Amino acid sequence: MPSQRDKPQVISYVREFLRGFRPSERPTEESSNSGFPWIRREGMLYPTREEKGKYQEVLTRLHHEVADKEDLSSAALDTALRAAVFQVVDLSGKRGGKRSDRVRSAAEELESFVGRPARDFVLGIEVRGFDVDTIPFDFGRVRFERMSDVDARIIGKPSSSTAAESAKASPGGSGEASNDHDAVVGSIKIRAHDRIAAERLGERVVRETVECLNHFLANVHPVSSALYVLTERTGASSFIRFIWDSDGEDSSYQHAPSPSLYSIDIVRERQGPAVERVQDLLKSESRNEVEELLLQGVRWGGRALAAHTAEDSIAFAFTALECVLVPSGRDDVIQRLAARVGCLASEDASVRDGVSRWTKGAYDVRSRIVHDGRIEVGVSERDRVMEVMLFVLNELLTSPDIEGLVTAKDLEKHLANMTSKPAST
Repeated sequence: MPSQRDKPQVISYVREFLRGFRPSERPTEESSNSGFPWIRREGMLYPTREEKGKYQEVLTRLHHEVADKEDLSSAALDTALRAAVFQVVDLSGKRGGKRSDRVRSAAEELESFVGRPARDFVLGIEVRGFDVDTIPFDFGRVRFERMSDVDARIIGKPSSSTAAESAKASPGGSGEASNDHDAVVGSIKIRAHDRIAAERLGERVVRETVECLNHFLANVHPVSSALYVLTERTGASSFIRFIWDSDGEDSSYQHAPSPSLYSIDIVRERQGPAVERVQDLLKSESRNEVEELLLQGVRWGGRALAAHTAEDSIAFAFTALECVLVPSGRDDVIQRLAARVGCLASEDASVRDGVSRWTKGAYDVRSRIVHDGRIEVGVSERDRVMEVMLFVLNELLTSPDIEGLVTAKDLEKHLANMTSKPAST
């Protein structure tokens, strides 16, 4: 991302808008139905619904043109544009001069605002589910580490050291801190023009990275916890199921064991090449179409493995497969998908046919989930789809033939050629 935005030209349509925008300084019959008045230190303005509509059109267009990298938030731009409106209206009368002079001055100040250099922000978002013994480590552009004592005090959360002190002070305390208090944050440096934009961009990168890490969840422990960005949802936990029969007999049991925590060391040990490929993709700031498709597939794969229901897992898994196996064109999607899964699975013709038939049947289950509202799917159906999805994605991530491809059409051509080759009998 460039360190400084190219200085924009004076925005003619904004000046034109400011010249004609004349909200009332007192409530009117028309403005009373348009919502709350605009309030600033200078006083209040009462635009009509029509005026607010014109304002929103200008704001939307301006944001589209000056924030193409999304490094300037609409909220910050809204504040600046409203300041320009109040400057032109001049409620206090202190600015004086002609309205045309105030319009020119307001437009120039707005121009200066959108052209100012970006700043560096460091964003930290709590992520749950990690084995803290594998912290800290870097993945892609994100560094995962324990929350510092300073950060913990700011947000009022016990850190590992404060948890230890609490444990020592409590009756019968062992003096050891529980992992429940070892908050882990994903930290990233973001260059943006305001805090809101930095927060949105940073959260997007952290979530993208967590979804990619979840793609490798199956390579950790069978009951490992998925990783969760705390702004999205809380992590997995154990719970008890209570069952009483008609005679009042207690058949309650522990339904879900407390999950093991995600270990990046184990993931790297078991899936080294695929993990490194994903890490390289996340680090890159100029990915080509094929690299974007691979990363999208991995993200959807991570969502599938972290999903709370079997139905979501299957729907997300087939989205991941479509990203990488049907990269262009919407004709014969199921046919192409099934043939390509079969081709990757084996060079034997009979095995390919069997895998292709299974894929079509599983895709039909996916279609009934998405289109017909089927909401109950067996765990064995889900597990088989997950197994196939992981196999396909990891094959493509580590394929030297894929690495040199650039466009979605290149990938489509490669997959078509792959399936056209005769299988062994």
